[in-house]
Amino acid sequence: MPLIVGIGEALWDVYPEGAHFGGAPANFVLHVQSLGGRVALVTSLGLDKRGEQARELLEVRGVDLAHVQMHSTRATGEVRITLNEQATPRYEFVAEPAWAELASTREQDELARECGVVCFGTLGQSSASSRETIQRFLRACSSESIRLLDLNLRGEYWSLELVGESLELASALKCNEDEVVVLGQVMGMAGFSSYDILREALLRYDLEFVIFTQGEGGSLVMTRDEEDFQEAEPVAVVDTTGAGDSFLAAFVMAWLAEWSLSDSHRCASRVAGYVCSKQGAAPELPSKFCEKVEVK
Repeated sequence: MPLIVGIGEALWDVYPEGAHFGGAPANFVLHVQSLGGRVALVTSLGLDKRGEQARELLEVRGVDLAHVQMHSTRATGEVRITLNEQATPRYEFVAEPAWAELASTREQDELARECGVVCFGTLGQSSASSRETIQRFLRACSSESIRLLDLNLRGEYWSLELVGESLELASALKCNEDEVVVLGQVMGMAGFSSYDILREALLRYDLEFVIFTQGEGGSLVMTRDEEDFQEAEPVAVVDTTGAGDSFLAAFVMAWLAEWSLSDSHRCASRVAGYVCSKQGAAPELPSKFCEKVEVK
């Protein structure tokens, strides 16, 4: 089974009624692990209560902790989340979190050469040190690995330059309705249709696949040879936080198992619908999903 890695931010999603562990790369590996994948997380936590709670949760869920750093002076990351009437989250990040000081190590280089898939985004690269670490990891990966860019644009924690650098290092892409506009700006295609921007990105950056999520509007997945659109799952939405991460995890697992594009996409849509029906970004997935995705 290919080793699947998440690299970047790990933090606590703090709601008015309580806190849930999250961060896109962490959510991704937790969902992959639930689906039977072999995973590792590369991130930094603080030497504090939140950091210890995070380590305990990751260990219980079967995530390799060998590359989780413990920062001596910075606190474990937190983001305060409020939901609007459509259960869409608004994020407020605590300044100077541990994940923004992720250091490079030789062990990471070895992990990069071993991994079959790595998921990364822009938030984890919002500081110079973490950006250098993440980009070094990506360059150390095998040319055959899937370097999956989840744009994950948050507040002021990104730039057009960073998006462009990340695209150059990626071999697959996921973005949403807001992020495709930025993608168009990076490629000099402001004002073009979402479809044209995505198709151009696929070809210009030689991507294996592109995933475009549109919330209640469904999702589109394209490769050079195929396209597949799926309607959103009809569920009672409680919280959309982490839905995209779960979508990505399920799609990757099905794709590695050599499912068809449409079957991989359908699995991803169903898993994301389930996550939207629960509070928190990474609820454990029921066996009806876990039993269906087995990587060869």
